[in-house]
Amino acid sequence: METTSQPSCPEGLIDSIYYHFYQVYRPDIFVAPEVDSEYDYEVIAELVYCDAEKTESTYVDIEVCAETCFDDKSCRFFHHDANDGECFISYASSRACPEGLYDSTYYTFYELISDDNQDE
Repeated sequence: METTSQPSCPEGLIDSIYYHFYQVYRPDIFVAPEVDSEYDYEVIAELVYCDAEKTESTYVDIEVCAETCFDDKSCRFFHHDANDGECFISYASSRACPEGLYDSTYYTFYELISDDNQDE
C-alpha cells in the first residue's frame, strides 16, 4: 500500500490500466468535499462488444458502472451486462469503436455524457 499527503496526490499520478487510486474516508481526519456529478449515459449498441483497451471487470448495477466511468477522467465509454452486473470501462477512441465491434451475448456498449466531453 502506498500513501500520499493529499487526496490530489501532489507526489504525482501515473496512468495505469492495472492499478486504481482510492481514498479512504475517515471523518476524524478528513471530510470529503461534495462533488457535483453532472453526467448521464446513453446506449450506443446492445449486444455489442468494443474490443478496445479496458479496465478489469467489476460487478455492479448500471448506475455505479456509469459513476465509475465518470470518476475516471479518461473514460468516455463503458460496457455493462444487465444479467450479472459485469461492468468495465472501455478506452475506445470513438463511439464507432474503430478498434473492432463484435457481437456479444451479454454486453451493452454505453457512452458517458458529461460536461467534460460535450465539446468533443
